[in-house]
Amino acid sequence: MECDSLLAIVSLVPQPRTVERHPAATEIVVLNLERASVHWHSEQRDVASAAHVFVSLLESFGLPRPRLESSNVAVDDSQAPHSISLQIDAAVGSDSGNTNEYELTVSRAGLDDASASVRVRASNAAALLNGLCTLAQLLTAETRDASSVTDAEVDADGALAHSRPLPCAMTIRDAPRFAWRGLHLDCCRHFMPVPFIERFLDLAALHKFNVFHWHLTEDQGWRLEIPRLPELAAVAAWRPLLPSDRADAIPSTMVRGNEYGGFYTHEQVRHIVAYAAERHIRVIPEIEMPGHASAALAAYPHLGCTGGPYAVETRWGVFDDVMCAGKESTFAFLETVLEDVVSLFPDELIHIGGDECPTVRVHTHTTATTAVHHWTDMRACVVPETLEPLCRLSRANAHRGPHRCQAASLVLCGSHRDTRQESLGQGRHRLGRAARCWRQSARWSGHHVVARHQGRRALDRSRPSCRHEPDLTLLL
Repeated sequence: MECDSLLAIVSLVPQPRTVERHPAATEIVVLNLERASVHWHSEQRDVASAAHVFVSLLESFGLPRPRLESSNVAVDDSQAPHSISLQIDAAVGSDSGNTNEYELTVSRAGLDDASASVRVRASNAAALLNGLCTLAQLLTAETRDASSVTDAEVDADGALAHSRPLPCAMTIRDAPRFAWRGLHLDCCRHFMPVPFIERFLDLAALHKFNVFHWHLTEDQGWRLEIPRLPELAAVAAWRPLLPSDRADAIPSTMVRGNEYGGFYTHEQVRHIVAYAAERHIRVIPEIEMPGHASAALAAYPHLGCTGGPYAVETRWGVFDDVMCAGKESTFAFLETVLEDVVSLFPDELIHIGGDECPTVRVHTHTTATTAVHHWTDMRACVVPETLEPLCRLSRANAHRGPHRCQAASLVLCGSHRDTRQESLGQGRHRLGRAARCWRQSARWSGHHVVARHQGRRALDRSRPSCRHEPDLTLLL
């Protein structure tokens, strides 16, 4: 069977770099998960975490949990029936120069046996988990071909006894093409409870994503608890229920009278960050400023140019009321927020939005107009070092190490379809090391860029060429 045929059968996402078919052997072997054991050398402690994530993924699909075994016995090439052997070996990928490669081999356990023996070798723990996620995809594939299963693998009722067919004999080798493989989740327009995010992260790991972009503040809801700013949880996290919200389907914990919403406590955030880290996924929080701030203004009206009244938005769109750049209280508020954000999220990057910020209120407010230079151009990318609270936070956290004291290294800027974005190519971008841009023309020389193609990458939007595609959000 040719490699292309194998890829069509196993339907791996993303498709691996190479799939090699070994000569001879039967076309299908069987891994019985009730009998299976996952084993590794006890000195390789990083393997244990990947093994636990692997079996939890299988359990989430209703499959039995294989035994986990570590020992002082070296993991060799022995082909025990229904075995999954794991090994971290820095030599994997050395021939291709890739430091994040894995090698997954499926073979037959014996000459006259249809039982599978699986081995996963990888250059490091993250690559090992990628290899195990490939195996998990194979084991949870919807199409099952039991034509080559022996009688020994069939139970009394004639059905497969927790067995999963695997293509034999083959070796899959793969490594990430891109360092940043991100998924964005908007928890503001609609609140997502912690179990949903855990499942989201499981599916992200299963498909080899390694960045969780967590959208936490918006016009329609503020989702991060800031204990020193209690009104954010009491007011900004809740909006009026709409007929389209289907109140009968919303968990009671997300309904407060005629309001809908919720927020994440510090304890929950730390849990999510740890849960993601176990799956080798970075968590990048998005804290919108100075626009998309209706929820924050509803909780603290003095932050706006007019003083309100404001309300948590029930409409989608871009709104004129933004945080006022002419008030010291605005910067004090942002300092407080960012201090908590930095303490909760260990990653070196924070997304601060900076997009879709109308200047209508600024031009009608004298104090704000004279202070607008503090924000640079409010419709262009907010350059980190011109944002005063980040500079203050930078200086205040200098003792915590260089990754905490350089604001430019902390912040991932964003811009949204503004033709003036191209002006950033004339010098201002030098202060930041990374940018998430909506315009391809902003691939600045010498800087890392995160590309996000809205039309082709938004899972909740159908594409004209694929009108009959199922709603991908249902997969979650």
